[in-house]
Amino acid sequence: GNDDDGGDGGSDGGLLGDLRALAPHVAVFARVSPRHKEMVLAALKQAGLATLMCGDGTNDVGALKQADVGVSVVNSPEHEAQSRSAREALERRVSERVLRS
Repeated sequence: GNDDDGGDGGSDGGLLGDLRALAPHVAVFARVSPRHKEMVLAALKQAGLATLMCGDGTNDVGALKQADVGVSVVNSPEHEAQSRSAREALERRVSERVLRS
């Protein structure tokens, strides 16, 4: 098979079986294709485990829905600018207090 099919000739059945056995022993899965994310979550849930999925794009929607807890991380330039301004203001206030002490 190719890199995307788990080496079993294109059948996700073999990969899902392997995941059922392996998934309960793995703490973090990273750099996984969207289809495989859903399969990992299904395997964990079939093993009776609670699942959390953190995703940052529309390709993660299926896995986010599959998880017991789905956390969507959205990149917002406006929010980042506000956070940066607030952090810089806080750093200035802390610096001023340290200098006065």
